[in-house]
Amino acid sequence: MDVQGEIRSEMKNLTEILLNNNKTFHIPDFQRDFVWTSEQALELFRDFEEDTNGFQIETSNLPGYLLGNIVLIDAGNKWLVVDGQQRLTTLTLTFKALYEVVKKKAYDLESPDHTRWLKRLGDLEKGFYKLDDAGEFLGLKITHESTLPFGEYYKSLIRDIENIKPKVQSDENIEEVYNTILDKIQDLEENQLIRFIAYLRTKVKLIVTTAPSEAKAFQLFEVLNDRGRSLEPLDLVKNRFLKQLNFAEYHKTDIEEFNSNWSGFINNLQITKNRKINSSTFMKHFISAEFGENIKQEKLFDFFHKNNIKDQSPKVNTNEILSMSRKLLSVSELYKEIEKSPMDNPFSCHQNMFILFKILRLKQMHPLLIIFYESNQDIKDRVLDAAVRYGASILFSYTQTNTIERELPILINKILDKKFSDEEKANVVLNELNKLIERRRKLIETIIPTKDFANARGTAQMKAVDMLKFIELYFNNNTSIITVPRGKRISVEHILSRSLKINLKEYGFKSDEEHQDYLNRIGNLTLLYNVENSGLGNSTFGEKINAYKKTDFMITKTIVEKVKTSIKSGKTAENVALINKYQPNYVTKDKKIWSKKDIDRRGQNIAKLVSYLVSKK
Repeated sequence: MDVQGEIRSEMKNLTEILLNNNKTFHIPDFQRDFVWTSEQALELFRDFEEDTNGFQIETSNLPGYLLGNIVLIDAGNKWLVVDGQQRLTTLTLTFKALYEVVKKKAYDLESPDHTRWLKRLGDLEKGFYKLDDAGEFLGLKITHESTLPFGEYYKSLIRDIENIKPKVQSDENIEEVYNTILDKIQDLEENQLIRFIAYLRTKVKLIVTTAPSEAKAFQLFEVLNDRGRSLEPLDLVKNRFLKQLNFAEYHKTDIEEFNSNWSGFINNLQITKNRKINSSTFMKHFISAEFGENIKQEKLFDFFHKNNIKDQSPKVNTNEILSMSRKLLSVSELYKEIEKSPMDNPFSCHQNMFILFKILRLKQMHPLLIIFYESNQDIKDRVLDAAVRYGASILFSYTQTNTIERELPILINKILDKKFSDEEKANVVLNELNKLIERRRKLIETIIPTKDFANARGTAQMKAVDMLKFIELYFNNNTSIITVPRGKRISVEHILSRSLKINLKEYGFKSDEEHQDYLNRIGNLTLLYNVENSGLGNSTFGEKINAYKKTDFMITKTIVEKVKTSIKSGKTAENVALINKYQPNYVTKDKKIWSKKDIDRRGQNIAKLVSYLVSKK
């Protein structure tokens, strides 16, 4: 290693960084934990989707996506990662997820395209493995210092080592990020998947900065992160506004107010020291709410230049610029509070906020809420409820979530520039959302009962977990979904255990393949705490009944016993009747097994329940 070497920076695509580079990226012991969650993984994937118009644009026609700067120390046969652990880890998990999805297609010998997919496997494997010239395994692309508590779980996930469970928060985050990405990839159609692979390999880029020593690396890291406020993308927009104000010879106090409003707006995007709202994402949502337009991030500057500022044009109403700066300040204040804590903010403390932003994870719904920031609480809660139902109808009908960004601006335009009261606006919004929901309700009833919710790892997709949590909180009103007891974690329980050896004929299955197909259907999935689940192992259904009765989760408890109430009328009696209608118990006298027939019946009931919930006026 050349200690006297220079610091170097070079922009490289992921083929150069990961696929064609057999050097290890080592996470040293001075690194912090792995802190990314599904939120950051979804945000990254949505950026990829937006940059490619949902992976519909030919890769050669795309300029590329810059994922930022990583800082490495050249340590001979490996790189020590100073800055970039979260992104590098997430990228290797993305290649692993792609590998698993493509492997399933490649080994489907009945598919005429299996050979085409097989050719892609080796290349994808290089995104997380070090391979020799013969393609044999040499090691992981990312390794961890042995003193770090989360390296073993990462290794077990990449290497498909079974029965290794998350032990620390970083392990849980790694699992969550991987499963989130895996689910998103599995939702892609084949043409989208092909383009995503090409895009990830050639168009996603990092600025790789290498230093010859730890001292130089940390000096560089300090310069990149701590010296002054970095230039925001929206500072370019701000300068355009200022240029117009100065050109119009606006009063000094007005310019001072604009600067103050803008600074406050930018400061509001900083939630905590280590957590920040993406300024372009916020502005996309703001424009959608204010103008009813869906603007790609790369077009934000052009939007303001085209609509508000024209060089040397005194005709622009500069009052609009001041008004917009005030609106940006006020909107960003509440937006920040919602992002900071969905369950504790001035818009609404209703549990529907948790459902929308934590279970469904639909940031795309922000524009709809922005419109009603100043409405009374009843209107806010009605709109919020409709947003939850609409979002659930999108997710659980397997409609791609970028549909929201196309549909909401159309809806918003129906109430823009009209002399509507907030009540009239809310009525229009609710009516239009209900129409959109109705289009997908039948899809939900058709898809959910028979869908195999297995991901490429053979475990249940996150979307199945999200659906069960949605039912438990939205329908059963069980706030344990929000406040999980200390030391516990919500997990998926397979009612018919995956490892239980059964007599296929007794359980109603025609073949082992059919049995495997049914294991991850929604009718066979429910919720338990991890400590409850681990104790059940490969027990039979009859052996699980007592544990189900004792659990906190109504969706699980009702499988084995009917909900009872001594109250004969009123809201409580109505709720109990609904629970027993849509979540009936399946236990008859001496019932010992959970059969194919039970899975079918419960799957149909869950589909009907989700359909009922999204359409509930």
